[in-house]
Amino acid sequence: SAVDHIMSLVDFERSTHSPNHSKFHLERMNELLEFLNHPQKDLHAIHVAGTKGKGSTAALIASILQQAKYNVGLYTSPHLHTVRERIQINQMPLTEEEFARITSEIWGAVEFLAEKGKFGPATTFEVLTAMSFLAFRKAKLDFEVIEVGLGGRLDATNVIHPLVSLITSISLDHTATLGESIKQITMEKAGIIKSEIPLVFSEQKKVVEDILIKKAKKVNSKFV
Repeated sequence: SAVDHIMSLVDFERSTHSPNHSKFHLERMNELLEFLNHPQKDLHAIHVAGTKGKGSTAALIASILQQAKYNVGLYTSPHLHTVRERIQINQMPLTEEEFARITSEIWGAVEFLAEKGKFGPATTFEVLTAMSFLAFRKAKLDFEVIEVGLGGRLDATNVIHPLVSLITSISLDHTATLGESIKQITMEKAGIIKSEIPLVFSEQKKVVEDILIKKAKKVNSKFV
């Protein structure tokens, strides 16, 4: 029942068309999190964006931290067998009971946004992202590794204030949404770079590297 509720929302992942970029913004996500008492503010997060390898990189980081005896949350997308795979604690997906409980906890805010929200109803990805924040806050973890869903700048995950931002290899992807040039796409993914938050990025094409370094210097982010 919880899964049916969440999948009944607007779901850009399963839509047969590419939504216009103007449909993506952070105002609705911030409105949802306000109702939940801003669980993202209690995270100790590592934020991972990129085109290729961001999911596996996020999983590797979470595994390394767990092997170092830390308690670690991992939020990734999409899922393979069950939507519960997206929200993991120490490499274990949420149980059915935990997933249902968190859905119940968030659903009042979801209904309020649908009926009276300033920016319309929340999407499936926004709700799952907020649910991961709630699950991680309740578990009182040492670290949380958060994978960007789409792009970066306007992605629902970009409400966090991470310990470090990480960008894997960037190439053309989701061109109908993020832009048709490598420069436009890089600008979107560079949106996760935040003031005075360290940045780590992998080897990139020169045009990509130049944009990332320029953005990092602009916001005083030390980069590797």
